[in-house]
Amino acid sequence: MKLTTIDHLVYFVKNLKAAEKFYTALLGKVEYRDAEQIAYAVGETRVFFALPYDKKAGKQGADKIGFNHIAFGVSSVAKLRAIEEGLDKLKYKHSGIMLDEYAQEPFIWLDDTDGNRVEIYCRTA
Repeated sequence: MKLTTIDHLVYFVKNLKAAEKFYTALLGKVEYRDAEQIAYAVGETRVFFALPYDKKAGKQGADKIGFNHIAFGVSSVAKLRAIEEGLDKLKYKHSGIMLDEYAQEPFIWLDDTDGNRVEIYCRTA
């Protein structure tokens, strides 16, 4: 047995409005919305941002056991530069374009409004 797709991902956030502003800048229009969650289409995968069921939920960190980061992909350096310019325009703090030391591919790191690590990765090969 081999699974071949990721159907959806769900991330709990503290502030749905702040998450929507941040992720709409990266992913475009919201595909689904209700009082508790929003969802975006990223290729065939749906990415949901929702208020937690447990309102006392703690914060995960990028360097702790568990989820580390989500990487969204682009297909050209020009697209990555356009994203960098958009992040700058919105005044989102980010790493700038860096080079992956292993695959030698360019990427940008930043944290979302809840401190979750987000990567925009350019796979040219």
